[in-house]
Amino acid sequence: MLTPTQRLRRNLVRAYDAAQLAAGRGAWRTANVRNLDGYLRHSYAQMRLGEPGLPQLLGHEAEFLLFRQTAPAGSDTLATLARQAWQTCHGWDIPIDEQSLAATDNGRLFLSWARRLRKVLREMNAITQAELASHLVAHTAAPEPTIVCHSFANTPSAIQRWLSHLESLGTHVQHFTAADHTTGIAQRLSFDTTAAELSAAAQWSRQLLLAAGDRIDELKIGVVIPDLAQRYSAVVRQFTAELNPLPGSHGLSETPFDIGGGLAMVEQPIWQIAADWLSLCYGRITTSAARRVVNSAYLDLPEIARWPVHLSDPCSLADIVKVSDNEQLRTLLANLPSDRSRSVGEWAERFENVLLAAGWRGQGTGSNQFQAYQHLRGHLEACRSGSQRQNALPALETIQRLLGTLTFAAERQAAPIQIMGYLETTGLDFSHLWVSGLDDQSWPRPLQTNPLIPLSAQLAAGVPRVTPDLELNFAHQRLQHWQNATRGQIYYSHATHDGEVLREPSPLVADLTVASLPQLSAERPHPYFDAAAGMLEDYPQTSGSAVELGHRSGGTGLLRDQAQCPFRGWAIHRLGLAEIRAPHAFPDALDRGTLIHEALHRLYLDADQRPRNPDTITPADIEPAVTGALNRHYGRYPETFRATERERLARLLETWLQLDVARDNMLVVDLEVAQEIEIEGIRLRLRIDRVEQIGDTGTLVVVDYKSGRVSNRLAESRLTEPQLPIYALSNPAIRGVLYAQLDETQPRLLGMADHDIDLAPARLVAMLDDDWHKQLERWREQLGELVKEIQSGHAAVAPLSAQVCRNCHLQDFCRLSSLQMDTDA
Repeated sequence: MLTPTQRLRRNLVRAYDAAQLAAGRGAWRTANVRNLDGYLRHSYAQMRLGEPGLPQLLGHEAEFLLFRQTAPAGSDTLATLARQAWQTCHGWDIPIDEQSLAATDNGRLFLSWARRLRKVLREMNAITQAELASHLVAHTAAPEPTIVCHSFANTPSAIQRWLSHLESLGTHVQHFTAADHTTGIAQRLSFDTTAAELSAAAQWSRQLLLAAGDRIDELKIGVVIPDLAQRYSAVVRQFTAELNPLPGSHGLSETPFDIGGGLAMVEQPIWQIAADWLSLCYGRITTSAARRVVNSAYLDLPEIARWPVHLSDPCSLADIVKVSDNEQLRTLLANLPSDRSRSVGEWAERFENVLLAAGWRGQGTGSNQFQAYQHLRGHLEACRSGSQRQNALPALETIQRLLGTLTFAAERQAAPIQIMGYLETTGLDFSHLWVSGLDDQSWPRPLQTNPLIPLSAQLAAGVPRVTPDLELNFAHQRLQHWQNATRGQIYYSHATHDGEVLREPSPLVADLTVASLPQLSAERPHPYFDAAAGMLEDYPQTSGSAVELGHRSGGTGLLRDQAQCPFRGWAIHRLGLAEIRAPHAFPDALDRGTLIHEALHRLYLDADQRPRNPDTITPADIEPAVTGALNRHYGRYPETFRATERERLARLLETWLQLDVARDNMLVVDLEVAQEIEIEGIRLRLRIDRVEQIGDTGTLVVVDYKSGRVSNRLAESRLTEPQLPIYALSNPAIRGVLYAQLDETQPRLLGMADHDIDLAPARLVAMLDDDWHKQLERWREQLGELVKEIQSGHAAVAPLSAQVCRNCHLQDFCRLSSLQMDTDA
């Protein structure tokens, strides 16, 4: 019997063994069930025993290195993509020639790559895994009497041709699909975040196990996570926290779940330390990383009791030896192979020797990392066929990229809970099934059409899932498969938020009945973080250290953070725990806001850098303002992207200018005004986007630009947006404050002003007692209360709303979810 996945093979073997035990047998013949890829390799190995002159079959490592070696100039980073294109062409009989591939630049790139690859393969007398089926057809072999293909679907044409060849030789080829269940009841669930969704799935699994009691063998619980490869570590942590140990487990294994996939080899801790050590030996790494490496349990290096404070950052091993005078490190440095051009295979051997000399070992590192260590030694051994010549660090990068294509998961026993990707469910059946991640952006799955093969060639060959319609059809088939394969409860779930982005359910499941689960607890911590049993005394502490008077950093952000959550204000502005912006390839919301501010500033300045009024600005002034802003802030981005942004920004400025011109009683008198104000002894530095004069009375209004949606919260009891009130208090001539909501289609003004000022078409909120001066006093009192909180060190975990927490980076620090869980308990 042949299976398309390893998981189906394992399940069939286990089911066969269980049936033999149930029949009372003490010994039986091993079930002859093979994974298709493994069977093809085995068949070819048997064939070569009879015909030693046949080409050798390259392993994964040798294939990867060969694709990098034969890459056109500057394209070696596309090696994985090229290998996938090679597999697609051979699997679906797409000719690798001018007629099939020359229609696109990418196709021509791949064609030249494939020709070089073929030449090297001929010289080596070798073939790749993708060519196996064709070689098995071309050479006679002793066929199996019967082959049963279990749950084969979308079978590549090369495999179909091989099966037909076997039939012509007398093999009886059967196709088998598991019987459908008809009792599965599908319902839909939604959760605030993906973390909450994952926690709920783990708790649901746990409840099923506990409810089963002694009938646990009847359970076949499936948990499907479409992006399992990207979330592997989080999934393992959450399910381990929920299920290990499991009270009343009735003899269950320590972790009663079998998870598919795994972490990339390059992400294994034991390799990350090894890679950092090699980088330290042949290059430079940060001093913090160097300290972590030298003190790692994965290496047997001498402890440096006092780390040199004057060590350069980043540093090399030579730098450390120079300032630490450590004899063992000095010896390791002296014995390093010289950094010169060698083949990747030679470097793989030398890297392994360097690591072993530093005490790189798997013993004492725990079962998982010991298994990873053994696999890594095997992969480094397999790299020795690489012939591309490089220096040390480029060779290390090549090996790093290779390990990024390999996954590792520790061996697990059979378990009643199976956690898997969406393709691993093929051929399986379940008593209960939970499929997560079915939001409108994730299901159907995003297209992953290989760009190195023209789409026309892929469609002509029948390659599946290469167009939106084909992917939609596949998504429907998967849902139908899950329905048919489950005899009991089915839950389809999704998260409603991805960061700040809202998500809806996939249209394919949106019409299902919304289910309600029993009360679930908050996410559980990993068992390693469980506190020791004992009585704990609750000692609430809501204050930090007091703040001295004088200048304070943070400007109005200091007061805003304090107003939204005192703990957030204290942590950011007293402890310095400001959010660190993650690196990003293209502009985020903050970048776009900065660009708009810059463009407006340029638009409202004349040649002498003085403010000018809207009615003096012409459409011709928009283009240089936009271009200047783009050149300053978006100069590093591709021209095609900047062209799109130029059009969008020009439309925004034009729309905003139309609104401004309609306000005929308004003059712009100042831009980007730097000011300072003292409130209860604390001096805050401000920068006002724009100051306007209304009519000819000298009345001023301040305007604050906002590139996102604005809520008019100037009359709230707790001043969560204190910026405009502070501006209003900075100058007695100011009698109105406005938010300018900048939008391409519907810009608007919102704010508050003295009742005798005409700010139409602005939307104004009512003042306290309809009196501007009373409103100013109210703001002064509110700001004074916030300042007093800051001065006293008030740091209670008291967010004003769930939205504050959702967008906060301090959740792990404030532990609000833990406090809420304790309160619920």
